[in-house]
Amino acid sequence: MRSDRTRQAGTFRARWQMWIQEGKQPLPWKMVITSTDVGNAPQFAATVTKWNLDPKFTANTFSFSPPKDAKKVEFLPLGAGSPKSR
Repeated sequence: MRSDRTRQAGTFRARWQMWIQEGKQPLPWKMVITSTDVGNAPQFAATVTKWNLDPKFTANTFSFSPPKDAKKVEFLPLGAGSPKSR
């Protein structure tokens, strides 16, 4: 597959590379993330081959029904810091 490759020297302890296919639908088809702060620089690679550019969703596609034994988790307000800092 003819494609363009782009890469970024990350500032978040990782580098990434992305391959984007050429042609009428320039979609990303491969991504590689390399950890730069871990020994041996482990990588994660993903390849996407079947894009659905016209998905169909029903009204309840994104509805959530929690299990009966689910418990609500309280979150700190934004900017409140960690629990240890309070």
